[in-house]
Amino acid sequence: MARLGYMLYCVGVVPESILTMTYTVSAAGDMKKRFTAMFGDEYAARLQFRTINGLCASIINGYVRDKDGDGFDLLDNNAKLLVEIYRKLRADYPVDGEVKELQKQITYIKNMRLTRQEIDELDLSGADIGPIYDEYIDEMKRRRLMDYDDQLVYAYNILKSRPDILDSYRRRYPYLCVDEAQDTSKIQHMIIHLLAGEVGNLFMVGDEDQSIYGFRAAYPDALMRFEGDYSNSTVLLLEENFRSTPEIVSAADRFIARNTMRHEKHMRAFRPSGASVRWVELKSRAAQYSYIAKMAEGEPKRELAVLYRNNDSAVPLIDFLNRTNIGYRVRQTDGVFFTSRTVSGVRDLMTLALSPLDEDAFMRVYYKLNLPISRADAEKAVELCRARESVSLFTALKPTGKNPERVMEKLIELRSHFSALKTDSAADALKRIRYQMGYGAYLMRNGGDDERLYLLSQLASREKNIESFLKRLMYSKVFSKLAATERAI
Repeated sequence: MARLGYMLYCVGVVPESILTMTYTVSAAGDMKKRFTAMFGDEYAARLQFRTINGLCASIINGYVRDKDGDGFDLLDNNAKLLVEIYRKLRADYPVDGEVKELQKQITYIKNMRLTRQEIDELDLSGADIGPIYDEYIDEMKRRRLMDYDDQLVYAYNILKSRPDILDSYRRRYPYLCVDEAQDTSKIQHMIIHLLAGEVGNLFMVGDEDQSIYGFRAAYPDALMRFEGDYSNSTVLLLEENFRSTPEIVSAADRFIARNTMRHEKHMRAFRPSGASVRWVELKSRAAQYSYIAKMAEGEPKRELAVLYRNNDSAVPLIDFLNRTNIGYRVRQTDGVFFTSRTVSGVRDLMTLALSPLDEDAFMRVYYKLNLPISRADAEKAVELCRARESVSLFTALKPTGKNPERVMEKLIELRSHFSALKTDSAADALKRIRYQMGYGAYLMRNGGDDERLYLLSQLASREKNIESFLKRLMYSKVFSKLAATERAI
């Protein structure tokens, strides 16, 4: 903000010639509000605060008008199309977590400008993203659609292929400012580099140490190459921290200094000294939760903040706090844990133990138990149960093909496990499903998530049986979403 004020009031730069870009619409709006609060309304309305996607949309629209042709419609949410493609290629329904993962990986591929070989080499939890990505690209073109990532790709290609359009934007915005540059993707940096041109009147604010969105294709490498990419550029280090106490800043500085891809810098605190940083070592997650509860009970009027690695890892803590009537808020949650394929499979198997005629659950998991059973065999079992010729879908299964005797032995063993699940504790039932019924082996063969099984075991340890566990899973799924916006208890 101070630099914008200096450019306008001290240097006399025309406000319409400055383009300030940031990551999100809300961030762009916040920047305009902060500028207005510091300098008033005089120039605020004339300055451009935009997202990079917003700029790319204007480039594309201008190109379409110039060609006097039909553009592509923007697809705001591609989930439905991805479900169609998944069903077409894999003959199965994806769960919500898989759809979100596909969305994330398509964004990553486009923003990182991956080659075909790089796409094929991606490690995506056992999923072969290549065919789905190819079909998605083809289908989007057939339907004349583009997503938000396509906006970046198309705008970049337009600027590269149409020097006249590129030159018009360079003349319109000779001064570029970019906020939160550590969150900017590779293709966004490529667009910015084109717009800056040889003059390179570019100012970027970012900190590679704060880059945490690599999974969304954030590309902090560009900050490390800034001086090489832009001749006569200068890197200014902002090393004074205004938010935290010296004790916290010093500890954080020692920790972050271990990063290798970073500018050499050391943070110092502006605020006065505060409480010391304590290191508390606990043996298990259960012990961590108990420690948090004691802290909350000991100082009920004091607000405590708990940081966790990802949304999934917060689930057992949310469950624990809810059970112990400790009030809390969740800053952000997406509910993906409860709709993930790992958790959905466990839920289906427990459901079948209690409701052995549940056709939907059966069709989702029959092939996940190390049984050489075809879909035709499974559909035949469904028909037999509908005709009331069997009291259980797994009892109705009749093996065909090679070595039916061996398959029948496995089926008999599996039926015994389903019977035992009804009397197992929830924790023992989860172990049985994971280690004895073949589900854990299936997950490992198909890139399953061990971490989610572990988190499930934390929840299961607090329930008496699978019936109460299933109820708790459903309750937690709803409650975790409510907790994101409301204070619990």
